Amino acid sequence: MPLTAFETNDIQTDYKRLKGKNVVFTMTPTQAGEVTIAIFSDTCGNLIQLYQV
Repeated sequence: MPLTAFETNDIQTDYKRLKGKNVVFTMTPTQAGEVTIAIFSDTCGNLIQLYQV
């Protein structure tokens, strides 16, 4: 379960930018109803969720 979540206006762009900085994603951008979510791990092992409505 993610520790926190951040809303974005362009999840695909943010996903690519973070992947380019070697951020480790546990879930690629995935459609979940009306939202798209992605989950990554921070440097302490916490899960952080990005979402776009």
